[in-house]
Amino acid sequence: MDKSKIREFVERMSVNQQKMSEGFKFKLNEDFLKLDLGLAHLMVMKQLSNRPSAPIITELTKNLSISAPMMTHIIDKLESSGLVQRTRDESDRRIIKIAPTKKGKDMIRKFDEEHIKRTIEFINQLDEKEQAEFMSSVTTLMSITMKYYNKRK
Repeated sequence: MDKSKIREFVERMSVNQQKMSEGFKFKLNEDFLKLDLGLAHLMVMKQLSNRPSAPIITELTKNLSISAPMMTHIIDKLESSGLVQRTRDESDRRIIKIAPTKKGKDMIRKFDEEHIKRTIEFINQLDEKEQAEFMSSVTTLMSITMKYYNKRK
């Protein structure tokens, strides 16, 4: 595809991301805002909650493309808010793993439930044809994204 068409599409998509978020009524829940946490904190919490075992900071920095100093700052804030805890690896004390606390898990569960509720409300506003088109388009987007993501790993 012509590079100028791709750029034009990406610029249009970028401008419309805010409107798309508003369409889904996406926003940080009050719990995050009360703790003065932002989207980066949410991204880290989501990453932690989707893992079977506690990762180390370097894994998080790689997966989220966040610098190590910034990740340390984010983890410090999450830890002081009682949402994550640091634990040293028993086999190598230099390794520090990060895991969500019960409070952190509860907050993410609440966020996920609210996000699902708002997305369902958005989809229910569409007529039947739009619902089918929307779900088909998003399914295609997820499939392509996962294919690319899995190649990178």
